[in-house]
Parts: sequence; C-alpha cells; structure tokens
Amino acid sequence: MKKILIIILFLFARCVESQWVQQSYMQYISFSSLKFFNNNTGFVIGTGDGIFTNVCYFFKTTNGGSDWNSIQLPSFMSSYELYNHSFLNINTGYVCGFTNKIFKTTNGGLNWDYSLAPYSTTGNQSYGAIHFLNEQTGYIGGRFGFRAKTTNGGNNWITLDTAYSQIVSVYFLDSNYGFMGDNWSNVYKTTDGGISWNYQYLKDSLSNEYAYTYMKFSNYNTGFLMGRNAYDGILFKTTNSGNNWKKIIYRQNEPFNSIFILDSSNIYIGCNQGLILKSSNRGLNWISQLLPVQNSCNSIYFVSLNTGYAASWERIYKTTNGGVFISSVSSDIPNEFMLFQNYPNPFNPVTNIKYNLPKDVFVKIKIYDILGREIKTLVNEFKNAGSHIVFFNGFEFASGIYFYRIDAGGFTRVKRMVLIK
Repeated sequence: MKKILIIILFLFARCVESQWVQQSYMQYISFSSLKFFNNNTGFVIGTGDGIFTNVCYFFKTTNGGSDWNSIQLPSFMSSYELYNHSFLNINTGYVCGFTNKIFKTTNGGLNWDYSLAPYSTTGNQSYGAIHFLNEQTGYIGGRFGFRAKTTNGGNNWITLDTAYSQIVSVYFLDSNYGFMGDNWSNVYKTTDGGISWNYQYLKDSLSNEYAYTYMKFSNYNTGFLMGRNAYDGILFKTTNSGNNWKKIIYRQNEPFNSIFILDSSNIYIGCNQGLILKSSNRGLNWISQLLPVQNSCNSIYFVSLNTGYAASWERIYKTTNGGVFISSVSSDIPNEFMLFQNYPNPFNPVTNIKYNLPKDVFVKIKIYDILGREIKTLVNEFKNAGSHIVFFNGFEFASGIYFYRIDAGGFTRVKRMVLIK
C-alpha cells in the first residue's frame, strides 16, 4: 500500500511540475529556433540527420501549433545548418548559419533567395548572429570575429572591423547604436554603425569565460546578456548602456541554451534536461519547472503571459496557462537553517530539495554516490535569506542510493535519497 501511495504521489508531482503539452514529435530533428507573430502564426527551424550531411527544415503553423507544416526549402538552402534568424514581420525575414549565404524571404518562408556576405578566405563561413532593423539595414557576425553590415536589404555587404573571436550575438537599437558578443567573453559596443567598437572582457567572479550567445535591449539603457560555456550558464543586466554589467543569475553545471524576454519584468531561460527558469520581477528572483521529457530546451517563445512554446530535440511543447512553476525563493524568512528530505523519494529521475536560510549566506549543495564520491554540484553561490527549492535530475545516473549535503555559513547536513529507474 505504501509503495502504491509513493507512485501516486510521484505521478501527481510530475503533473504539477509541468503544464506543457507536446504538440509535435518529429524523429531525429533538433528544433533550434522558434518565432511567433501572433497567437496563430509562427515557425520553427530544425536540423535533421541527412545520413551523410545535416538537412535543414522549416516548419510553419497557422493555428497556434496544433499543426506544423513542413515548407519545402530550395536545395541551395536545405543542405546547410541554419540556426539564427531575424524576422521583421510575418512575411519578411533573414536566416543564417553554417554557410556564407544569407537567406531572405518576403512571403513568410514560401520562397527564398540569398546574398553572399564578403569573406576573404576559402570555405564556408559560419554566421551565428544576425539582426535587421528594417528591410534595408542589417548586421551579421560569424567565425574568426567577422562582422558585416548591409544598407540595401542584403544585396551587398560592407565588411566591418574584425572582432577577437567568433561573433555569436548581435543587437542594434538603431542604425548606429548596437552591441555584439563573442565566444571569448567579449562584449562589443558601437555608436557609429560599426565603424569603431569599444569592448569589455566580461567574466564571472570565478574568472570563467563564456560565449555570449544572446543579447537584447529594451531601451538605450537597459539590456540583458546571456552567456554559456560547457558547464555553466550566466545572465547579466545593464542599466547604463552597457558601461557596467551586473550578474543576475548564475547556474553551475546548468548551461543556458536559450532565453526569451517577454517584457521588462518577465524573463524565461531554457536549460539542459528540460529545465526552464522564469523571473517575473526583472531577474531578482527565479522559479523553475521541467518539460515532460528532459531534453535540452533549445528555444522558448511566449506570445503572452499564458501562451508559450518550447522547442527541444524532436519535440515542440505549448502551454496555455504559463506553465505551473515551483518557487525557488519564499518571501518568509525562516528562524533557522534547515535541509529537508527530498520529494519525491524514491524518485525517477527528478526530485526537489528544499532548504531554509535564516540569513544571506554562501551555499553549497552537492550530490554524492554510495561510495562518497562527488557526482554533481547543485548550488555554489550566494543566496538570500528565505526558503529555497533546487531540482536534482538523475537522468544520467544509475539507480541506487545517493546523498546530498548542504554547507551554508557553518551549517552542514547530509540526507539520503533513492533513485529508482
């Protein structure tokens, strides 16, 4: 009877954790980039296994994701990996990727043509960043720090000053004022349309370097910068035009794959193993949830507070109630340090670990196997006083007994948990 109750509680917990509904399943396709123009019309770019080469796919929906229709791409486009876009409206957009071609559509993806960006060496270029302000003016960035600009809709490109490393993000507020990020922790700023650049070498407090794969500004002062490396994810914010950047979230052993900023308050971050982070107060506090299948969340797009989409390996999900998020920080300040028993326990493969902090303190929470070997770090950062919840996903580990330990301001506790697959 006890075993049945545990199973029921576990299934109930999984339902509460994730109110995302799988809309589409397409085998061997990795979805990388979502875009919606209204409640009904949107598209997603995917890359699939073409046996000897990767094949690019372009799927479009006109009924809110109930159906995703594959649009046949021309041969000069489909044979490349395409993973970044800049759409101005429902008809006109630009797409780039592992090729020296910049693809353009003026009828919502039904037809495409392309222009060649200037590049001085042989072989295909790789463009990881593209941003168009209007149908005439746009910027791109790619491998080896290559940067270019067009003022005639992509028919011709003007080579700009070369950066130190591969450009992986770009955002312009007008034809002169813009930013780029590379994969060696550099953030570049121009106020003269790319003729000259100032840059900052921006690392975290542990001197880790990041690829700054996303940036967005809501005005000339306020902007966000997302970074990732092989292990960690970080998000910075500026309120003074990029002169200074402040870290607002850092996750060790949780690389950030995607981000969506709905408005000045609501921010969503997609991570590995189906984890989505959300802040509804400009990044001050964060809450968490999981997609039904724990694949990497490659792209997120919300058309409103309630309606959102998430793309991962082989699957597209939708929520119509904003998802059900589990709070990681409570406003009530507890009286003492405490580490709670994980829930559910036993678990498969995700469980929650709750802990109380009566004061602001640096916190470490680590997972150990039955032999006492450290296998994962869940928390390794300064935390505010309050009640916190952290996820542990045992997807990559075998069934068995594990231990989790907290170290916080002289407080240490160890508890046992059981993973059953």
